[in-house]
Amino acid sequence: MFKSALALTLLCLAVTTTTARADEWDKFNGKWTVKKTNDEGRAWTQEIEINKGKFKFRMLSSSGDVRLYAEGDVKIEKHGPFNALKFHNIKGGESADSLESVDDDRIVIYQMGYDTLTIAENFDRERENAPSVDKYTKSK
Repeated sequence: MFKSALALTLLCLAVTTTTARADEWDKFNGKWTVKKTNDEGRAWTQEIEINKGKFKFRMLSSSGDVRLYAEGDVKIEKHGPFNALKFHNIKGGESADSLESVDDDRIVIYQMGYDTLTIAENFDRERENAPSVDKYTKSK
């Protein structure tokens, strides 16, 4: 009796969690953009396009040329009180035609606003680039 009640409870939780996740993806789907400038004054743009658990990332020069491209899977996770996105199964390169598997997952903390997505990145572990917080805007 106890086992069947536990199984039913777990099944109900799984169904409601799946439904909540589907609704959450609606907020993320689309293209998100942020403009950045490095210490030397060079400007570039970063774009993240998310669609139902898949992502495409582009780093564009100030003239709009693709400098870095990556794609893979993305999951919505909870880490204690923090909402997180886990980017995994990543392939990257200088363009969509030159992709190689990247043996690295990225976990970023996020906060969703009205047409904004604030991401805290490079806090998950020691990385070449310093940690940063960026506010992406949803493209129309």
